[in-house]
This record gives sequence, C-alpha cells and structure tokens, in this order.
Amino acid sequence: MESIEQALLQTKYQSRYAQIYYILKTCRTPKRKADLYYTKPKKLQWNLLGELIDISLKTKLLAQVGEKYQTTQKGETFLKKFEELINLLKS
Repeated sequence: MESIEQALLQTKYQSRYAQIYYILKTCRTPKRKADLYYTKPKKLQWNLLGELIDISLKTKLLAQVGEKYQTTQKGETFLKKFEELINLLKS
C-alpha cells in the first residue's frame, strides 16, 4: 500500500491543503522557514511557502517559537483528519 505522501505526489498540481499537510508534518519538530524550503518533497516557491506559513499561523495550525515553527495540537488534528480523508479516497 502506498504512503499518503506518495499518493499526494502523484498529482501534477497539489492542493493548498496538501502543501499545508507537508508543512505541518515537517514541523512536528520545530523548523525554520529555510529548513522547510529545503526539506519538502517538492520545493515550493519561497513566497508561496511564506503565504502558507502565514495561513497556518492565522488558523493556529502552526505556532511560532522564536524563529522556528511548530505544529500545534490543532495542526495535529488537521494531519490526522487529512490522512483519514486520503485513506477514504484511496479505498
């Protein structure tokens, strides 16, 4: 069975939700914006990454800890629900 990441990467254009999913998953341990930029399976443009981080901060999916970003409890819930949705669509 393929992983959620593999299923998402198969699409030519990722949704903003999928891109936020990757950011939140990566930020389970605190990361700087540059760390996010270089560790993505598919690189996002720097400006787009900033916009997605801003959206995630405003919706409280991410929290800023100094110069780093970390997934919040609400973000963890988003990850779980998004994975459930992907699994539902795959079955």
